[in-house]
Amino acid sequence: YETNSAFCWFTFPISDPSIRGFRRKSGVRHLIIACEELARELGFAYIYSSIRNPNMITLQKQLGFSEGGINHTELIKKVN
Repeated sequence: YETNSAFCWFTFPISDPSIRGFRRKSGVRHLIIACEELARELGFAYIYSSIRNPNMITLQKQLGFSEGGINHTELIKKVN
C-alpha cells in the first residue's frame, strides 16, 4: 500500500495454497523483491510490514528487513 509519507506498507501476500516448497518460497521472495524495487522507484524511504507468520518473518529478515517489536513483529526496510 502507498501512503503520503516516506513509508509504504507490505502486508502478507495472498498465494495459491496448493503450491508448496521451493516454488512457493521463491515466488514470495520474488514478490517481496519486486515490491522493494517499486517502492524505491516511487521514492519511498521505508517499507513497513506487520506480520505474525514465522516463515514470512524469516524470509523478510533474510531480505534485509529489521525486526522491531515482540509478540507483534514489525519489519521495516530502508530502500532510499
